[in-house]
Parts: sequence; C-alpha cells; structure tokens
Amino acid sequence: LRNNPALTSIDLSGCKNLTEGVLQMVSMMCTSISSLILSDCPWVNSVGLDYFCDKHLKRNLCSSQSLEDVLKLMGTDLRTMVKSRKKTKYQDKDQFYHYIQKKQFKMSLQKKKIMPERKLLKVLNISGCNALNDSNIKKITEVFPKLEVLKIGNNKLLTDESNKCIAKN
Repeated sequence: LRNNPALTSIDLSGCKNLTEGVLQMVSMMCTSISSLILSDCPWVNSVGLDYFCDKHLKRNLCSSQSLEDVLKLMGTDLRTMVKSRKKTKYQDKDQFYHYIQKKQFKMSLQKKKIMPERKLLKVLNISGCNALNDSNIKKITEVFPKLEVLKIGNNKLLTDESNKCIAKN
C-alpha cells in the first residue's frame, strides 16, 4: 500500500490473517480509494472502521473548510505564541483575513491546474465482519454520503438502526 498510493480499488475479502492496521494503512496511504471490499474479514472491527472514517472526514474537512470557519476556529486572538506573548505580523483579524483570502485564491488556482479531483468511496463491502455494530454503520453513512454500494450482510450485531441510518442517507 505504501508503494501504490494511487490505488482506487482494494479487495481483501477472506484475508483472515491480517490485522486492523491494514485499515490504518489504507486510510493514510490510499487517498483515492473508491472501492473497498472487506467481506469475511474477522479483523475488521469498530475501532479500525471508525479510524478509517475519521481520517477520511479530517482529510476532507481540511480541504473544504471556508475561511470564515478557519477564523472562527482561531478566535480573535492573533498571537502565534501566547505564552511568550509575541504577536503575529498581522495587526488585526481583518488584515489576516485578507492575507488568507489572497493565499487561498492562489492555492485554488494551483489546485485546479495541478491536483486531480479527489475520488470518494463509492463501494464498501463489510459483509461477514461480525465485530461491527450500528454506530459503525451510522458513521459510515454520515462520512461517505456518495456511497453507492454498501454490503453489510451476515453481520450479527447489526439491527434495524443500521437500516434506518442507511435509509436516511
């Protein structure tokens, strides 16, 4: 996975000797993944799947956050090192906002020229992964709204709540 970050489809169905670290590697290295088949993998569990979802969510939030959201997260204090009481080179939040606005405009032009459009996960097969529960399905449906195929058969811990989450999204 480290040597092939451009992979778009991974099928690990029936691989019983792997560990949940594989999900960590997939979420870190394979950012263009659109199809992930994990059927009948006993190592797929709640923690690994939550990590996969969280990593995807963080990666997409960073690239799609608006400037206003960034400034709200920063607050009104424009100090770079609060403990040493040193201020940034920007005198107020308006000047900082305009600086970021210019930078973001330049970056958006560069992204259009250089960066390909990020592919989203469209196929996820987690059938037969018996360690998953309803909260995992809820998170999957929230984090991957463009999911076209979700296979969850033979998961004994899933209830009607999972079906409700799938129906909502």
